[in-house]
Amino acid sequence: QDSTNHGDIVNNSIKHLQHVALYVLGEKAQMKGVKVEAFPKCDFIPVDFYEVRQVKASFKKLMRACVPSRPLTGPDHSFHKAVEDSEWLLQLKSILQLSGAVVDLLDVQGSSVMICLEDGWDVTTQVVAVSQVMMDPFYRTIEGFITLIEKEWLGFGHRFSHRNNQTAATQTSGFAPIFLQFLDVVHQIHHQFPLSFEFSQYFLRYL
Repeated sequence: QDSTNHGDIVNNSIKHLQHVALYVLGEKAQMKGVKVEAFPKCDFIPVDFYEVRQVKASFKKLMRACVPSRPLTGPDHSFHKAVEDSEWLLQLKSILQLSGAVVDLLDVQGSSVMICLEDGWDVTTQVVAVSQVMMDPFYRTIEGFITLIEKEWLGFGHRFSHRNNQTAATQTSGFAPIFLQFLDVVHQIHHQFPLSFEFSQYFLRYL
């Protein structure tokens, strides 16, 4: 899918949505079969997101930009161009936009939100965790951030061993930096609002 489509993550922007009790954010393929009239107090919002295979490919390109096998020379082969071409920052933007939309629906609209993306332990976990970091200052403390990781990542079954190639059985699947990407998103928020966090960038680097 064309990466430019990911700028408008929530279809037609949530600003024009009618207030309902529950918003369900799901994959476009899932939303097609839903009979909306059967759920008058719900609104189903089709969402674009990057799949795990795209995250893997993007991270490989990012690593080539940061640790190139040969010097990057020329305007078409500069470090900044290589980072841009990796689409890593577009993926961070995608997670931030979707998390911001969730916060708006919860905080501004006063509604409940259900997130139904992929199997529930990758991008869903990223969005849910980032949304809580944005909304609740407790999760911007050291204790709160540890609780958040235990609750949303460990408790909901994110497959750390599988995604990080930590077992012989997962060596062929390729490194998928889902948790690392979450930390990078938190780093971006921290960079803009450092005084809103109890911990520093060193804490994120340690993790």
